[in-house]
Amino acid sequence: YMFVIYIIIKHYKKKSAAIIVGLIITVILTDQLSVLAKESFMRLRPSHNSVFENIIHLNKGIKGGLYGFVSSHAANVAGFVTFLFFIKFYKNKLLFVVLLFWAIIVSYSRVYNGLHYPLDIIGGWVLGIFIAFCTSYAIKILFLKKIVEQT
Repeated sequence: YMFVIYIIIKHYKKKSAAIIVGLIITVILTDQLSVLAKESFMRLRPSHNSVFENIIHLNKGIKGGLYGFVSSHAANVAGFVTFLFFIKFYKNKLLFVVLLFWAIIVSYSRVYNGLHYPLDIIGGWVLGIFIAFCTSYAIKILFLKKIVEQT
């Protein structure tokens, strides 16, 4: 996260504050809305499902919270990467590929560790992409156009 913030500050200068605020808002919204979804859907994680109890791999025995739909980790990383995409952060395509690969690995690890079903990850990605679309649009309208006009 710090590396991305460094790049934002280095390349966007005056616009960087608005972009960083938008990125923080995106992650906060994806995180909080994914928790709200978990409490609303109340679908047990695989680690809390007695059917899978003896066959899933738990990293260090950590079961996570009781409910798993949608994955907060998946929503957060999808929102992070997508927000940067919508504000046209990826002038270097390699950076986009690296961050997308990172988001996929984080999401996959949730299933691998028995903490989420694949649908939890897909739901997280849908939520993250939707929130990132909304926040990037709002940041562009509210802040970035005004900054461009001032320079």
